[in-house]
Amino acid sequence: MRETITAGEAAAILGISTWSVYDLARRKILPHVKIGRRVLLRRSTLLAWLDEQEQASLQQPEPAEKSGGWMPNYQREKRLYATGEGFI
Repeated sequence: MRETITAGEAAAILGISTWSVYDLARRKILPHVKIGRRVLLRRSTLLAWLDEQEQASLQQPEPAEKSGGWMPNYQREKRLYATGEGFI
C-alpha cells in the first residue's frame, strides 16, 4: 500500500468533496504536500488530523466574556433592552 493518497481519495475518506479538500489544503488547515500541481496527503497524517479534530470537538468551549464576548444579535438586544441601555 502506498503511503500517500490523492485529494480525491482523501475526500472519500472524509466524506467531503474533492474541491473541499483542495480548499482546506489551500487554507493550510489540512496537512498536505504539493508536488507540482498535485496535492498529496499522507494517509496516517490525515487519520491523525481527523482524530485531533474529533477530540477538539468534544472539548467544552471557553465561556464568553460577560461584557465583551461574542453573542448572537438577538441575545445582545435582549440584554440591552433588559438593562434599559437599548432605549434612546
